[in-house]
Amino acid sequence: TADVLVNANFNTSVSGVIINISYDPNKLNITNVTLTPRTSKMDMIFTNTNGRAILGIISSNGNNYISAGSGAIATLKVKSVSGALDLSSLKISYAGLAETKTLLDMKTSILANNFKTTITKTSGTFLK
Repeated sequence: TADVLVNANFNTSVSGVIINISYDPNKLNITNVTLTPRTSKMDMIFTNTNGRAILGIISSNGNNYISAGSGAIATLKVKSVSGALDLSSLKISYAGLAETKTLLDMKTSILANNFKTTITKTSGTFLK
């Protein structure tokens, strides 16, 4: 098994994150996900089925957020299905963010399986 950090760099505080993760289920499986000190006051939603996982990190009471800056926001516990652990198929295929003050959906770019917001707001697109 291995711990794989999900790193993020935000230029502003974020009230919610959704991440789609894909992987080859014949090579590995995500067996657990934990929040990090940076996201410890947030709530987590995680689903994982046959090579597709969705990780949501939100504040259910609306009072918490992930601070601006960089660092790990979650840790994936990954286990080999057979043989040596091969992480080559583990990818972040989508990352969505909601800004704290306006709840505007913010554009993101995925960099080397980590993601970073560009803080380019999409006019008129709100999270519901």
